[in-house]
Amino acid sequence: MSLDAARMGYWEYDIEEGRVFWSPEMLRLFAVSTFDGDPKTIQSFIHAADREKLTAAFEAAVTDRTPLEAEFRVMRGDGQERWLANVGRCEYSPAGQPRAMRGVALDITDRKLGEITAAQMAAVVQNSGEAIVGMTPDGIVTQWNPAAERLFGSSAEESIGHEIDGHHGADAQTAFDT
Repeated sequence: MSLDAARMGYWEYDIEEGRVFWSPEMLRLFAVSTFDGDPKTIQSFIHAADREKLTAAFEAAVTDRTPLEAEFRVMRGDGQERWLANVGRCEYSPAGQPRAMRGVALDITDRKLGEITAAQMAAVVQNSGEAIVGMTPDGIVTQWNPAAERLFGSSAEESIGHEIDGHHGADAQTAFDT
């Protein structure tokens, strides 16, 4: 119930057998009713641009004996593109051979879309020909684009973290007082 509420699923990869087990929550994450346990089937869901990166993350986790941490896109059974985060750990035999990897996958689509939107907005602000200044409610500058530098005569480094005051020149003070 907790896994489902968190939009998280449990998976287990039996390296020796070459088979994968998915919890019912994993089926829901991938919007499928069944899963055949074949790792190649999983690859077919992974966005083509992320397959190599995900494979490399799995191989590094096994080889380097480090936790698996990977974010990637999937094309679900219902046609939706979603972002997942995989976290897992490999288990080894007494002889040091990799036996299995177990972990969870979490739907992080909302967070990733927020990050993408924020990056797009930052690019718009940075490249705008208009002076754009971001401030906290108490007047502390948090963003100062190149057009603001040209208009007010203060660099972003000089302005960010400070209040709008005489430090930014008379033009800046007048602009913010009106």
